[in-house]
Amino acid sequence: MYQKFQNAFVKLFCVLDYKLSLQYNSHMGEPSKEPVSNTYFDLESRTLIYGDDKLDRFYILTDKKTEVYPLRQILRDENIQVPDFVYSRKETRSKASLLKYGHWLSEVVGEPEDRYKRQLNKDIIRRAARIGIGPSVWEITSHPAFKSMARYYTELGLTSTKRAGMFDDWTVDEFGEYIRSLAEELGRKPTRADLVANASSDTNSPSINVIISKLGSLGNAYEAAGVDPNSRRWTADDMLSWGVQFIEANEGLIPTQSSIDFLSKKNLCPSATIFAKRFDDSLLEYRSHLGTAYHLEMKDRNNLRRQKLSAIESGSFPPALFDGAQNEQALFAIYARYIVMEELLGEGYHNSKLSVSRLDTATAATEGFERCIRKINNAITCGDIETTALYLGVFEDIWPPDKLYLEKLKLPDDYPKPKTKGLYIGQLESDQADGQTHGYECHK
Repeated sequence: MYQKFQNAFVKLFCVLDYKLSLQYNSHMGEPSKEPVSNTYFDLESRTLIYGDDKLDRFYILTDKKTEVYPLRQILRDENIQVPDFVYSRKETRSKASLLKYGHWLSEVVGEPEDRYKRQLNKDIIRRAARIGIGPSVWEITSHPAFKSMARYYTELGLTSTKRAGMFDDWTVDEFGEYIRSLAEELGRKPTRADLVANASSDTNSPSINVIISKLGSLGNAYEAAGVDPNSRRWTADDMLSWGVQFIEANEGLIPTQSSIDFLSKKNLCPSATIFAKRFDDSLLEYRSHLGTAYHLEMKDRNNLRRQKLSAIESGSFPPALFDGAQNEQALFAIYARYIVMEELLGEGYHNSKLSVSRLDTATAATEGFERCIRKINNAITCGDIETTALYLGVFEDIWPPDKLYLEKLKLPDDYPKPKTKGLYIGQLESDQADGQTHGYECHK
């Protein structure tokens, strides 16, 4: 009897506290402007508690400290058991309330500690729904304003690109004008990173994939824009990024004065004199910074590679999925296509996911990844697919970056190569350098 009385008293306290300090009403979807830091949740009574002071009051009233966690910990830590989902009929939420909830939830969970993980994902939304603080994934994807999680993430501003369909009618000149305008705004030629960042922050900007799919390559896009690659406006970062690409194209060779001037005459970079001016009038200083930039880039890529291999080896994918992968690049492409389809299509379509991920049928190989998905569900746009791939961090595994530019940076076979070892960059010690795959053998 005492326990029932105590539980009733707790619920009364929670109702009063709820009305006084509620930040998100799970029935109405109305988050307040109050901060969401120090938000806690009691799993036993399914109670949201806002602030350390109210948590102290909760402890005093309940005389317990078990099963009370920071809300973000409950939503991110899968080791914490949450109740099973119980369906209860609720009024249909509006688009505005679902977006307010998404912004609130994103703020609650915050940025993940692992930079390669996503701020918001299906698992977090499912766990939030199971403890009764928000809508289910099904409710979001069945809403006519979204229809897919990709569109929901886009509306929340959590993705790195927007809908490709917006740019179907753009001409080559319009793409050129877009890049030219961005160049004028930046005061220099926009880099690949600039274009990605602009598409992320501006709904009306085309993404890298859209530009390349329309114009064939970024080189063609720059040409259409009339952007002078030999511009004196190149920044030090532009030159370091270019140098990393040069090293990749030339098997570890560090650019010299003669090789820079050779490619400058082909309008592929500024002159060596301009390079030197950006680095205290010294090409030696440039090469020193370039070595650091190259190793950081390789380290970042290797971290991403290890993360993907770890996911592939986790045993959470169909055993036959990776049959036929001839090399690591093919392995990652299959993995990337599969997780994008999982995100967009949800459960079911098992055979379709396998065949399209592997592109191992004549139809899949001919029609391509995006068209195959749209044949399964034509409500999904190419923009949804592209957005999802970027959000999952596998965009370049499905659509590799422009290799044509790297080919242009490769010095001719008859170009005199330096024999001094100091002009070749040292390779990072990594599994990739040895051609290893973390114990995973590609299927032949």
